[in-house]
Amino acid sequence: MFLLVTGVRDEEKFLPGLLESVKSQTLKPALWVIVDNESRDNSVAIIAEAAEENDWIELFQVPADEEYGLFSHSVPLHAGFKEAVSRAARKNIPYRYLGVLDADILMEETYYEKLVKYMDDSPDLGITSGRLCIIDGEKVTPEFSGEQPRGPCRLYRREYMEAIGGTVPVSPNWDTDTDVLAELRGWRIAVLDEARAIHRRPTHTRKGLLRGYFRRGKCFHYANHHPLSATLTGIYFGIHPPFLTGIVFLLGYFYSLVRRSEQTPNPEIREYFWNNFKRQRKKIKNKLAELIFRREKNG
Repeated sequence: MFLLVTGVRDEEKFLPGLLESVKSQTLKPALWVIVDNESRDNSVAIIAEAAEENDWIELFQVPADEEYGLFSHSVPLHAGFKEAVSRAARKNIPYRYLGVLDADILMEETYYEKLVKYMDDSPDLGITSGRLCIIDGEKVTPEFSGEQPRGPCRLYRREYMEAIGGTVPVSPNWDTDTDVLAELRGWRIAVLDEARAIHRRPTHTRKGLLRGYFRRGKCFHYANHHPLSATLTGIYFGIHPPFLTGIVFLLGYFYSLVRRSEQTPNPEIREYFWNNFKRQRKKIKNKLAELIFRREKNG
């Protein structure tokens, strides 16, 4: 049914749980390529042992390069997708979907069964994921993302992926970029609430929360978000605890803006995000006009 790609670097803490979670699925991947990015811990040994015991799990190693910078996540994934497709072709493995799965995810046993059925029943659906949750003590709380599929545990339709080159782009915003390209090409994207997964490391915290939000600001600039859009986003982050994240996010964005740092070479992505502020501004003006009209009517 589907191929799965996981990027790994120094994830020995999470790998045993991840492996057990995938092996326990009621619908397993036809091929799971785990891409090791020169781990310095025991990750390779853990993956190699799993590959020895399961012929559908395979290790693929790529060199790490500190110059990847913002692209450190997407470079191994980009290579991993190409390798997974190549190995599937050599082994005559049929598939309809391709998935990304981060090392810090645990899924309910029917996660992929639910996602595949959802996509089978929705031919216009190009990208989907389940709802990611975090554990706070004994409480399980969904990480709200609206209808945007989550990058760490998503599925892509094969036809859509082949239309954009067969792999995810080398970009710090690889998941958002593929969402935008799907929208521009007429594919629907959606989250399936009934499929649940646990995010054992909250989003943007791999190298620390503040460093993660500084990087997030730089990624906003890379995608060509309008400065006013970035400012509103920073304010939004700043009114929710921890409040310092908004300031750090804005520092990352304007640091990149002032330095004229590299931006995405894809004109579709640049235009989409620059014009996104115009679309949002129109929505805000319409909402304000609606509220003013209601007050005048009720007054």
